[in-house]
Amino acid sequence: GNNAFDVIISDPPYGIRESLVSNPTQDLFDMISSDRDKGRLLKVGGRLVIFVPCSKDEEISDLLPNDDEHKKAGLRLVVKQRQQLNDSLSRWLVAYECIS
Repeated sequence: GNNAFDVIISDPPYGIRESLVSNPTQDLFDMISSDRDKGRLLKVGGRLVIFVPCSKDEEISDLLPNDDEHKKAGLRLVVKQRQQLNDSLSRWLVAYECIS
């Protein structure tokens, strides 16, 4: 049977208290992309929902995968919504739909 998920929700570490070696959002995209050849991590029509931290010196578009990576993962951006946490940090709720 197909054991793919309907929804994956992630609120990864922000790298504030400790530094991160990789980008958790990119890691999720890479897993979904590589899984498409072997089976499926996320069902077609399923959603990937991620909270992405963004400092006041960063642009959210620079922190998200690009259009080529969307295509490779079979994901389409559905929504980006900002939540201000304090004067220097916000987090974005970002949702993708699996389209292929």
